[in-house]
Amino acid sequence: MDKKQLVMIAAGGAAVTLVGLFLPWVSLSDEGIGGALKALGKSASFAGIEGSDGKIVLVLAAIAGALAGAQVMGKSLVLSARKGLLVAGICLALAAAICVIDFLDISGPVSVGFGLYLSLLGSIAGTVTAFLAWKQTSAEPTKAATA
Repeated sequence: MDKKQLVMIAAGGAAVTLVGLFLPWVSLSDEGIGGALKALGKSASFAGIEGSDGKIVLVLAAIAGALAGAQVMGKSLVLSARKGLLVAGICLALAAAICVIDFLDISGPVSVGFGLYLSLLGSIAGTVTAFLAWKQTSAEPTKAATA
């Protein structure tokens, strides 16, 4: 896979992570308070964006998406292409770590929602491809070395 395809997948991973934030990360079971909330017509599930961890993941995925997206369009924001990919990979790795911690914290009458799975998969895919693209970028000869 060439670098541009990897960067596109990294940007897509950041986008998938962002979409997952607006979907349920946790759902209460029908037993106990979950059933009572549903009987009252209230939501018994909570989106990732509703919690503090979700807001952190939002910022990290937005930064990664902006850096990778700019490179897809052939531009770099503030950083060089190589540094931008590294920062995008680190941001998505941190987002994946937060998702894993949240995933492991869920127990009892609470179940994992689809949004957490989506955010976790997107951040892992984005991390892997951003680092692979970064590795290819660092392996490319610089203009000064070829002159």
